[in-house]
Amino acid sequence: MRKGADSLSRFVQEKLKLNPLSKSMFLFCNKSHKTLAVLVWDNGFWLMKKKLYEGTFAWPRDAGQAMQITVDDVRRVIRGDDVFRRIKVLPENLEI
Repeated sequence: MRKGADSLSRFVQEKLKLNPLSKSMFLFCNKSHKTLAVLVWDNGFWLMKKKLYEGTFAWPRDAGQAMQITVDDVRRVIRGDDVFRRIKVLPENLEI
């Protein structure tokens, strides 16, 4: 997670084939899932990083999950919530 805004924007353009100057947020996580970086264009790049000292960030398992992230999901990820684990809700009439 040593890359800066320019390196991450090149990654977005070359590897993801997306426009880093678009109205999008690009989230990156290191291998240990302890550091999160958010890249945003606003007449210049914003690069925000958050490092957890306890626990890890939840992270999508595949590109399909990653592309379905909402703004609310981003807020929850930054807070450290487990956004990508979906817990099934039991039907109300089911007795345990």
